[in-house]
Amino acid sequence: MESKQIFKEVSDMTTAMRWRVVVLQVGLIGILAFCAGFLFWGNSFIHNQISTELTSQQIYFPPSDSKAITSLPGADAAAMTVYAGQQLTTGEQAQVYANHFIGVHLQEIAGGQTYSQVSTKAQANPTDTKLAGQVQTLFRGETLRGLLLNAYGWWTIGTYALYAAIGLAVAAFAVLVALAFEVFLWLTCDRADHEPLQLRGSFLFACGHARHLRDQGPDEQGPLVNSCLPTDAVAWQSWINLLATFTGASFSSRTRT
Repeated sequence: MESKQIFKEVSDMTTAMRWRVVVLQVGLIGILAFCAGFLFWGNSFIHNQISTELTSQQIYFPPSDSKAITSLPGADAAAMTVYAGQQLTTGEQAQVYANHFIGVHLQEIAGGQTYSQVSTKAQANPTDTKLAGQVQTLFRGETLRGLLLNAYGWWTIGTYALYAAIGLAVAAFAVLVALAFEVFLWLTCDRADHEPLQLRGSFLFACGHARHLRDQGPDEQGPLVNSCLPTDAVAWQSWINLLATFTGASFSSRTRT
């Protein structure tokens, strides 16, 4: 009776723990799937928004053989040639156009000075029309360059959101596989837990029936039973112990007088 109680407590504990694991896995799959879906949406929204706005600006890279590219420094010309003749529609293109085209020309306007520096000089010399023209050109150029780099920054965030979404989706799939494996083990172990009990019951019934036949005497057992059952007390107890090994039960020898 005590062994049955212990078996029941262990079985209940195992079932409860498995329920907790399954619930945690289902919850984790839901969280990972939601985060992955949100990041996929974020990537799509950011890239579509930036691409739409950049396309509407109608900015094109100069042809590769044009003076606008060949007159640039070597590194800048090489970067611009990659997208030569294409319309500016992506964050990577915006970064190249801002740094390797607009940035180079801004450096040439006022000897590398920024809008803030030239504007300060223009305010000190309000009659200097050259400084006033440089201020306007630098203001427009730096504003456009800043907007393009801002688009590049958000485009990069969207790209990393896509990478994160893929990673979370893979993690969610891995947890889903683990959940399926856990359920499979649960069902398999559940069947395995019942089959030994049924087998044990069959052995116990066979053992008890054999003892009953043994007690009936040779005349009532029949020739088949007499040929199968042990003929002395020592052999009888060995046979019982063999059954006990499979059933987990214990029997004591009882000799008939």
